[in-house]
Amino acid sequence: MKKTIGLFLISTGNYSVFLQPYIDSLRNHFFKEDRVIIYLFFDKPTYRFLLPSRFSLICIPTPTLPFPYPTLYRYKWICSIEKEVQVCDYLFYSDVDMKMVGDVGNEILPDETTEDGIVATRHPGFYNGGGAFCDDQRSNAYTLPSNRGAYFAGGFQGGATKKYMEAVKYMNDGIEDDSKKNVMATWHDEGHWNHYLSTRKHKTLTPEYCMIEQIDQRAVYGITHLVPKLIALKKDHEKIRTLENMPMQEKNEEELTEAELHDKKREEWLRSGNM
Repeated sequence: MKKTIGLFLISTGNYSVFLQPYIDSLRNHFFKEDRVIIYLFFDKPTYRFLLPSRFSLICIPTPTLPFPYPTLYRYKWICSIEKEVQVCDYLFYSDVDMKMVGDVGNEILPDETTEDGIVATRHPGFYNGGGAFCDDQRSNAYTLPSNRGAYFAGGFQGGATKKYMEAVKYMNDGIEDDSKKNVMATWHDEGHWNHYLSTRKHKTLTPEYCMIEQIDQRAVYGITHLVPKLIALKKDHEKIRTLENMPMQEKNEEELTEAELHDKKREEWLRSGNM
């Protein structure tokens, strides 16, 4: 029996450049036998997408905010569509600056009895020890040293719909309470995620599901033996985040690179109603 898989993506500001390429990579690898609904938190209402037939896309208008708020508020935004996602059997969140390069399917689904219905992915930078747990005792993300085991990435996570939404609401409550106290956790939402996981059972995925693109850095972290399925793309974080609230400067056609010209022609084709 086919399942319905919900996938949360946040793409605001300049992060929209990653969106269509990521969707294209999902087409060939993500739950290939099932229905996929992408819940997209997006700030460009006129944008058009090319989707595989088994994919549906629901856009949720979202403000363009400076870093770290687009990632810190992920749980708040997910909570806002709690009723809509009940049609899904499982829910996953993924960063949008990713590329899926291997099949991802039933092997990542959690057991609701022994793994509490939650899926977490080991952080590639701390796979062999350590972590960036929140040390600020004022924050709800503070994790007791005695509970600090494996450290998990925020970039790919999920679970059975009911269980994951329970986690999302718990973390959002903690973030909202922190905000009232004018406190922000170390590493933002990831700090709250690791706090949540530190006292709960869950299914653990290796960094194959949130692998860094830089092969030389994989060697430093001692993870070259792992075969990536989902890659976090290398990028200039400062440039992407600093310009997040700024419109991209319009170029003359002769100034465009071949890739940019291709994208422009594609947009013109979509606007012409040929989709």
